Amino acid sequence: MMRPLILLSLFFCAFRISAQEVIMPAEFEKNEGILLKWNYNASVDSTVARIASIISPGDKVWMLYDPANSFTLTAIQAQLSARGANLANITFMEGVAENPWLRDYGPLAGYSVDTASETRRLVDAQYNAGLSPLADFLPFQLAMGFNYDYDVMPLNFEGGNLLLDGIGRGFVSDRVLTQNPDKNKYQVIQTIYTKLSLNETIILPSVPECGGGEWSELSRLVKIIDSETVLVSQFPSSVPYYNKIELLADSLSKTFNDVGRYFKVYRLPVAANDDGNYASSNNGVIRSYTSALVINNKILIPFYNKPTDAVALNVYKQVFPGYQLYQVPAQVLANMHGSLYRLAVNIPQTKLFRIRHSKMIGMKPFENEVWINTFVQCIGSVDSIQLYYRIHPSPVYLPVITFGCCGGYSAAINGFSIGDTVSYYIKGYQGNFSNTLPIAAPETVYTFWFDPFTGIKTSAKEEVSVFPNPNRGIVFIKGIKQFSADATYQLTSLGGIRVAEGKISRDAVIHLPDYLNNGFYIIKLVNSGKTNVSKLYLHR
Repeated sequence: MMRPLILLSLFFCAFRISAQEVIMPAEFEKNEGILLKWNYNASVDSTVARIASIISPGDKVWMLYDPANSFTLTAIQAQLSARGANLANITFMEGVAENPWLRDYGPLAGYSVDTASETRRLVDAQYNAGLSPLADFLPFQLAMGFNYDYDVMPLNFEGGNLLLDGIGRGFVSDRVLTQNPDKNKYQVIQTIYTKLSLNETIILPSVPECGGGEWSELSRLVKIIDSETVLVSQFPSSVPYYNKIELLADSLSKTFNDVGRYFKVYRLPVAANDDGNYASSNNGVIRSYTSALVINNKILIPFYNKPTDAVALNVYKQVFPGYQLYQVPAQVLANMHGSLYRLAVNIPQTKLFRIRHSKMIGMKPFENEVWINTFVQCIGSVDSIQLYYRIHPSPVYLPVITFGCCGGYSAAINGFSIGDTVSYYIKGYQGNFSNTLPIAAPETVYTFWFDPFTGIKTSAKEEVSVFPNPNRGIVFIKGIKQFSADATYQLTSLGGIRVAEGKISRDAVIHLPDYLNNGFYIIKLVNSGKTNVSKLYLHR
């Protein structure tokens, strides 16, 4: 039986900077760039060069190298240049470690803040100090090289096993408990809180038998997209650990964020081995797509030359609309029990300036006026927070200045009609510094539209309904005990055009015609002189 989810909430601190606080941004927040390592392994370094060529044209890259290696810095630069990397945006730093998985033993990067200033900070967990002394020492060297604050977290811990959601909450697998047998779970949680200032730590059950090596890292199975959205790997029901993975997804789908919403869970396939099977132990290979690398408006997605590559790409297009998506070969990394995510460390932006917002997306009940609320976390005063919105089909974004109080900012947009679709994004300014939400705005925006059935009265007592909804073409009716011989249905478009009609069978089932397009409809049921109106969304 799968071990239950362990949830330990220490306390909640909203949008306030107190003395000596540590702030750890999530991967998907604004970054200055990434830290990579040249490994002197042709197969791995081909991927490292590919990552650098994608990131360096617009963002900074720091590249660690071993000055004592016979493969010189000049040769490294030549390879990077040949792959299209922008050497002007790459800083080379001396640094040596025993393996390529920089995110595991490299430091966790964030900020040390007080009421007057912020400094970037590196927090270093222990990492197999006996077996990998160079790797365990590297974070201290990096802190000295970057001139960042430095702190040690006294836990045996891999950075690839910690996922952050940007609201002060961390997710780890229960491997962190077995790695630190000298501490009970409360001491582990308290240590993480003390060093990372996480308001809440959620420990999820590990599934080592799905492959990936002894590390059993959570990043093989879970990807936090934002504080409201998560990706979870999906295996065929035939694998013996299928129920464990589903319980993991279910646990996350029942996890609240700070505004009381459940996580929206999307599923990503896992690529099969060449023989069509999947790992059956932790020594097996897992070809995961949740182990992507996110850096500002760029998403680097693992590519395994499998049919599932296209499926994974489409899911990322859905959850990161407007972002630049790249598929990067990751087969060699998977065979080494590694991943794209574990090759790099995100380096946060130079200035702490976070915009927090509970996004409005999808269908909403109609309102003539909509309030957009946001919060800012920064040092000093904010010059302005502006909301930009457009009502489709207009391509023009209109600016609205927000009004601020106590760290919060609000703006109202109005003048809507029931059929309107609205897109918006938020931009903040402080001196010469600015930030947007979403990060990739205005190429990526939040979009919502109004429920076209707003104002349409359905059954008086709501005892009659049609399901499922959305519907794939076979409609079931509940709430009517007996149908007359002349019971009929009528299906009309939102414009009032009748598009289908027919009799209702005695078994309360309607088979809609194949010619109907996907979209919203109004379905009217007539039975023994009584009429019931319901809303229906067709999506085949």
